[in-house]
Amino acid sequence: MCNRLSNHSLIPERQLGKNGPKVPAISYGAMGLSISYGTIGSDEERFKVLDRAIELGSTYFDSADVYGDNEDLLGKYFKKYPEQLKKVFLATKFGGVFSPDTKSYSIRGDAQY
Repeated sequence: MCNRLSNHSLIPERQLGKNGPKVPAISYGAMGLSISYGTIGSDEERFKVLDRAIELGSTYFDSADVYGDNEDLLGKYFKKYPEQLKKVFLATKFGGVFSPDTKSYSIRGDAQY
């Protein structure tokens, strides 16, 4: 089965697990909105990127709390454009901790996190 896009493209879908939801096979990795790839744009500029991903049918968004202001940005976006949240499957990772002092990455699973 495919996700029909703006009359010009098709993205195949995949089912998550045995009984899970169907999501686009091409996901949108949101890390670049907040870290790692040059200068960070304004919220409005980054909102346009999210709009375009949805327009293209890449509605399986991947985020993480370790990606700078990424999850805060997504929260602002969905608060401003609540109709877009209905179109998106949002996946997040948490518990990843980067230590700038030792330049190491670790996982926290404790209740305090």
